[in-house]
Amino acid sequence: MATFFLLLFSLLFFSASAHIHYVARVTDNPADQLVAALNDNRTAKKESTLYDNPGLGCIALQYIKAYQGDCSVVGGDDAKKPFESQFADTFAPNCGVIASTLSQITGRLVACQSKYVEPSKAFSEILMKDSKSLEILHNKNHTEVGAAVTGTDGGAPYFWCVLFSNGTRNSSFTLGRRS
Repeated sequence: MATFFLLLFSLLFFSASAHIHYVARVTDNPADQLVAALNDNRTAKKESTLYDNPGLGCIALQYIKAYQGDCSVVGGDDAKKPFESQFADTFAPNCGVIASTLSQITGRLVACQSKYVEPSKAFSEILMKDSKSLEILHNKNHTEVGAAVTGTDGGAPYFWCVLFSNGTRNSSFTLGRRS
């Protein structure tokens, strides 16, 4: 009988541990909430969740900073984009990301507005504005995501940035040790 309970307890513990391993970590951080909304949308469409890569999230924050608070250059046909060289030369060092671990950016969603909205609303109403945005979101080549949300000096304008990559978990956008 003791063996039965030991086996049952072990099975329940293993099952609970396995469940905990797959639970998404959502915090009060708007970027984490944005990634959760994005992954909820993907799984609702029977697509895989994307790994929330902290290094890629920091790169997304640097990407926002490259706009220098200018909303007028975000979106549209003449949308400003940082030069590819900035990822290795500026963004990675500012984040402590080891440059040799940078992977291809397979998609970008960037928006700016004067009023702050909740992350789920920013996702559905601001970032998912057209069929191109949906195409980027549902691209099967994405394996990782990094998101950033910021306001200039704690206020408007508010920038929302989601970067996608086809990197490998735990080996792309790797954060180095800081002294």
